[in-house]
Amino acid sequence: MAFWQARDFLFCGVCGTLLDFNSHRYASCPLCGFKRKAKDIEGKETRYAVTAEE
Repeated sequence: MAFWQARDFLFCGVCGTLLDFNSHRYASCPLCGFKRKAKDIEGKETRYAVTAEE
């Protein structure tokens, strides 16, 4: 699996839009209709670091 696929699981694989979770079975793209199975997303974590600039 490519590096971007491992970390961008919340985004559409076709157009890059944030996926919607309207179903328990899959996440779908509101723009192009791309669907990703919920099992492919389940158990993954996203971490953010926010820093203040002077």
